[in-house]
Amino acid sequence: MTDLQAYLIALTGFIIAIIIILIANVKACIWLIRFVITLFLIQTGFYGIRILSLPFPRNATLAHILHSGYIISYSFYAGCFIGYVVIGFFFKQKQKTFDSLLFQNAPFLYKLIRFSVASVFFYSSIGSFFFYTRYMQFFTISGYSEPFYIFIIAIELLGGIGLLFRKTVLYAALLLMCDMIGAIYTHYHNYFTKHLPDPLGNSIPSLITQTVLITIIIFTLNDSKKYPDVK
Repeated sequence: MTDLQAYLIALTGFIIAIIIILIANVKACIWLIRFVITLFLIQTGFYGIRILSLPFPRNATLAHILHSGYIISYSFYAGCFIGYVVIGFFFKQKQKTFDSLLFQNAPFLYKLIRFSVASVFFYSSIGSFFFYTRYMQFFTISGYSEPFYIFIIAIELLGGIGLLFRKTVLYAALLLMCDMIGAIYTHYHNYFTKHLPDPLGNSIPSLITQTVLITIIIFTLNDSKKYPDVK
């Protein structure tokens, strides 16, 4: 999947969210919520497959398909998220219909999003050990040490685990947001200091994942009594 396609998917999500929230049609709002839930379910399933396939010889085609599922689902959601924020800023009253339906699905969506993001960081951290030399090479080029690379792996693994439990989810989401900000900084630092190409494209996973992490934080802070611990 190209960078342009990812941004077009995000733009599509943005436009669809804007239109559906503004027209405040109940059926359309329900469709959008269910569609987002479906995307998260597919993405979580895909990353489960990616994790389980790590011990086996890498299939480039399968890896591309599974990774594309993540980019598509999170890019679309990122667009929807930005659209929702824009509507809330300029047309707060228009959100009432959508919000009432969203809150009905909030407990399930909250848990699903946490599992979804956790699957991404489980794969990232575990995969870093399976492809240690290749990923370490990028860290070396970026000017980082091997101990720092191991530290980042540990942060992502612990962050993924922390997302699964209600008592630690907020701290885990904040920690992983810092990790994603660091990744974005690295890509742009490499571009300006080492002339490595395409910082905007390389930052797509970090940028779209940030919107999902922000959503987790908002859900967590909204009303802690609504979302019980994941057992």
